[in-house]
Amino acid sequence: MTTYNFVLNKLQYGTHEIPWDLSIYLYAGASLEHRSTIAKSIQEKKYGEICKHRVQFISNIFDYLEYRIQSGSTRSTITTLLTRLTIFIKWCDKNNRDLSIDSFVEDFIAWANAEKIRVKRENLDEHSTRKMCSMVANILSKSQEVESFPNGTSLLVRTQFNYKPKSEKDETNLASDSQIVEFGELIKLIIRQLNIETIRGELPITLKISKDKEILLKCGFVGSSKGTENMKT
Repeated sequence: MTTYNFVLNKLQYGTHEIPWDLSIYLYAGASLEHRSTIAKSIQEKKYGEICKHRVQFISNIFDYLEYRIQSGSTRSTITTLLTRLTIFIKWCDKNNRDLSIDSFVEDFIAWANAEKIRVKRENLDEHSTRKMCSMVANILSKSQEVESFPNGTSLLVRTQFNYKPKSEKDETNLASDSQIVEFGELIKLIIRQLNIETIRGELPITLKISKDKEILLKCGFVGSSKGTENMKT
């Protein structure tokens, strides 16, 4: 039997934290069980064999998340993406959806529309639900690389969330929550490296922001004879 290793090993985990293994999503219905017991249930054949039509779809998501991790996305950002994605996959499992490259667009549309109905029925916050659907749309569009849906917006407009709620302010030019978190983590990383020795040292200053990315600072401040400070480049 073919096995697939879709464990996000490059993500940092706590001592007792369960690693995210996307291969569980290859089994129909497995997402509905708690992550701490799924592996044992799969070994016991509780969910049968792997759904072969899901392999490429999950593989693409795995590659996308690995890329995000290597590009410097924070642990909290990746965890948020995985949590939102799991909500979508659980709905697909509950409703016997195929969840494949050929079906994910229709699966997503059906899920988002169901969420829209749930918002009205349970009097939920439409803004928060829409943001969740938008995040999942972004994951799907960027991981599956379908020409017709180059980004999350192009996929979201196919659903009943094709407009913003009246109570929602125009946030077209504002950063998303995940982008704000990532920016904050980047600033913290830069500040930690700017100690006194580094600041007073020679230029240029090289700052590591990820495994394969650096920032090169080529400017500094020098005092003038008048006691003011001039920029030196």
